[in-house]
Amino acid sequence: MISALIFSMNRVENVVKLSEKIKDYVDEIVIIDSSDKEKFEEMKNRIPYAKIYWLPPLGMADFYYKIGLELCKNEWILHLDDDEEPSDELLKDLKLLIGSDHKVYSIWRISKSSKMCQRIFRLFHKKYIVPSGVIHLTWFSKVKPVLLDRKYHIVHYEEDVKIEKIKNYAIIDSWQFCCKICFLILETEYYTLSKLLNSIRKIGKIISYKSKLGKFGWFLLSLEFNIFISLYRVKLYFNNFKYLFYYSILYSIFFQIYLLKDFSKKLEASLKMWDKGVFEFLGVDSYENALKNLEELNSINGLENFVKLVKKRLRNF
Repeated sequence: MISALIFSMNRVENVVKLSEKIKDYVDEIVIIDSSDKEKFEEMKNRIPYAKIYWLPPLGMADFYYKIGLELCKNEWILHLDDDEEPSDELLKDLKLLIGSDHKVYSIWRISKSSKMCQRIFRLFHKKYIVPSGVIHLTWFSKVKPVLLDRKYHIVHYEEDVKIEKIKNYAIIDSWQFCCKICFLILETEYYTLSKLLNSIRKIGKIISYKSKLGKFGWFLLSLEFNIFISLYRVKLYFNNFKYLFYYSILYSIFFQIYLLKDFSKKLEASLKMWDKGVFEFLGVDSYENALKNLEELNSINGLENFVKLVKKRLRNF
């Protein structure tokens, strides 16, 4: 039994088309939507066979990944965004793939316009996957994932990169930079207990050394990791200058600039996200808690909602 988990915002036509394509291959379709209320109602009317939940936008869908796992009744998950489409081969062989002994699959995601390919976890047994809640890191796997053949791919119909989107993501990143640094140290293709313990030791040594310098030490640490990630992206996107320029250079500059604004508050917030867990800190660790903690957030501006929520939650800890 498998659930399709779709995250959506203001793309009704995309979601309707995607749902129609996958409905005969999955046992349920769960959609977490952050559209304006008119589009949300339209979606419910046009896809009556799907389970559709509305939550206010928070700047990125990743903050609702844990809730998505909770709302899916089946153990196996096919995760899709509203600007993606799984290949016919992937859908036809879904039941075959989940019937094997493997628990997490790494799937090629091919961007339609840029032709950029990424390996991402989008088909998995939910007991063997962990959502990070940190921008651009998405899921961690508890077991060694299986890389599927390229015929089992997902097409990403992404829009042209916009400066405003890069700025917004950089602002979110600046509010959880300590958490991001710690996860980047932990990040491997998958983790085992021994790898986790070794990584925690590395975190301890680095943070202990830098934290002796106080806030300056944390800022220095963020700068070092920003440079490291920039160089990594240069390597990742070296065949595509547009992505190299936008994602590596501009994003890194914006991140470091935005980090300076309200640095003390951002340091406090990001350390608490690491300590409490991102979902727990934001109050989105369950659907019930999200409804309670996000009830004041009705703005269509996800970034505005995110910053407002972080400041509100800081007062509670």
